[in-house]
Amino acid sequence: MKITVSNKRDFTEWGGLIPIVNELYRLGIPDLVDSAFETDKSRVEQCKYKFSDVVTSLISSALCGGVRIDNITGLKKELELIPGLNIPSHDTMGRLMKQMASKEKIKDVYQNDGLKKNYYDDNIRLNKLLIQISKKMGCFEEGKEYILDADCTFINTRCAGAKSAEGIDQFGFYPLVCFIGNFPIFFSNRNGNSSDRFRIAETIEMCINLLEKENIKIKMVRMDGAGYNTALYSMLHKKNIKFLSTAPVNTSFKKMWKQIDDSSTWTDVKIETATSFKECQICDIPYTMTDYDATFRVVIARIPTENTIEENETDEEKEFRLEIENKMQMIEKKGLLKTNDKRYSSVFWKVRKSYKYKLFMTNDYISPAEDVIAQYNLRGDMEKQFSYMKQDFGWKWPPFKNMNENTVFFILTAIANNVYRGFHKKFTKHIPELELNARVNNFRKNFIKVLCYFLEDNSIEFRGTEIDFSKIC
Repeated sequence: MKITVSNKRDFTEWGGLIPIVNELYRLGIPDLVDSAFETDKSRVEQCKYKFSDVVTSLISSALCGGVRIDNITGLKKELELIPGLNIPSHDTMGRLMKQMASKEKIKDVYQNDGLKKNYYDDNIRLNKLLIQISKKMGCFEEGKEYILDADCTFINTRCAGAKSAEGIDQFGFYPLVCFIGNFPIFFSNRNGNSSDRFRIAETIEMCINLLEKENIKIKMVRMDGAGYNTALYSMLHKKNIKFLSTAPVNTSFKKMWKQIDDSSTWTDVKIETATSFKECQICDIPYTMTDYDATFRVVIARIPTENTIEENETDEEKEFRLEIENKMQMIEKKGLLKTNDKRYSSVFWKVRKSYKYKLFMTNDYISPAEDVIAQYNLRGDMEKQFSYMKQDFGWKWPPFKNMNENTVFFILTAIANNVYRGFHKKFTKHIPELELNARVNNFRKNFIKVLCYFLEDNSIEFRGTEIDFSKIC
């Protein structure tokens, strides 16, 4: 079939965006964005670009490989051919994103080194929009119960609004992010001098309240050691929500350790972790925290220390262990050993006497102890989710000077991630060529980067692809 093209701008190599943009408009997402900012008096009716243009442009740019807002410059000419896209320049996009910012707040925090000021920014309006758009994209179902994962990550940046923790030459932000599966659904930005536990109870409560307004139910909150917090446990317990976090192996907790040492219910089990299986002993005890009436449950896992292991290991096990240890030493000497970017991490087993311990705090009184540990270990890919957001959606490169302006960028790119994943989830059943676990780079190569011609009769034709776009356009 011969195609007649009226001029050289009648085609785009990003044809896979067409069904995505169509879906955004079908779901009313641009209107949802504009309605969230309709009271903004800084905008006038004659403005060429709306806030929804910023959101759809940023989503489109991200799906075409843009991880910085100025990447839109090289994409603008072709993307504007796609019906529904009104692409601003990167300067205009940046200016409108700054208008979407909320005012950052300050909270005084007393620590060992005295009083310090912590800056934070929740931007409730945008976080609410993140949840609403994710819901419209089919990421969640109303009335269904979900597990909420909360975690922190350090985002390195030397922008003027970044700060560093005392004694650490590491400047940036230290946000607390809530996830449901691989969907980020709440982003609380915090300066780099914040601790893991800074405002953790009120942040998670805000997130849960926003989800409840959208009829999205949370049945459990999972956290690492930062979640060991009486105020957080109390809030979740009163809401009848299960919590599960690690607890510190603190030898000063004499009452707890007496109960652990006196326990006669130790059981030998094999526990699956995020990377392997561990043979260990487990037990559980009731425990009442200081200044709190409710009795919770502590699940304990322990393994013998290295020396005890070496005494009982076979020659084959010893050979394998030494091989791994030598490899790790070589990697460390070369400076290639990846370090955990959490300055207050509590993911490691802690030694006490002749055992290494890991403790888990929960208000789940029914599940077997090994199931509690297995449930916690399911959150083991949280660092992978942060890695995706940093590499694939630009969290690694915050573009603005101020913290509250960068919060806008982080939340809008989280929206882009959820639009991608929601679209992927929605259309996989119609298009078998879409890989279930594809990274956005593979999705771009196989689905987004498709040559599309706009014909003189206003029809479109996709070229060089085996995907039947007619099923979803």
